[in-house]
Amino acid sequence: MKKEQGFSKIILILIIVAVLVGAGFIIQEVVKDIDKVTEVEEHYLQVEISKELNSMLSGKLVEASQAIANTSNDISSVYYENKLIDEYLIAEEFIKPDEDSEQVTTVNDAGKVYKIYYINVEKFSKEENLYGKGTSVETGDVFTLEPIITTLEDGTEKSTGKYELKYYDANKKATVIEELELYATNKT
Repeated sequence: MKKEQGFSKIILILIIVAVLVGAGFIIQEVVKDIDKVTEVEEHYLQVEISKELNSMLSGKLVEASQAIANTSNDISSVYYENKLIDEYLIAEEFIKPDEDSEQVTTVNDAGKVYKIYYINVEKFSKEENLYGKGTSVETGDVFTLEPIITTLEDGTEKSTGKYELKYYDANKKATVIEELELYATNKT
């Protein structure tokens, strides 16, 4: 009888080990699935923000074109890049300038533009509010709008009128989601 009890304990221990190993594999697969869902949700929000920014921008550029219809003026002289940005900054509802970021001259020398703007994702997405909650590039988990800068022959920096929509993840790794054009001309 003692041999049967000893044999039963060994079987019981083996069953427990097998169950724990099986549970470990199941937990690992569940975590992988959660990571996949997280990536899909994050990508969905990136697409949504990009679509909304493009829609806002298109409307502003149409307004600019209509404002100078049948003239030889460049859109930049009437509706320059800085004005487009200013319209987005109404009550800092959608985009907030980073107070610490360096400023550079805009395309038409009419003013200054911040290198980094932080996007208030909650204003763009009612469905998704898990991402983009960071407060700066230093905290990560933040969406930004950053001008693409060119250096002229005299060494001065100017905005090209193009911006990169970026997402900095929790590890502060930047991903360019899209390049946006914030400057247009009707000159041929």
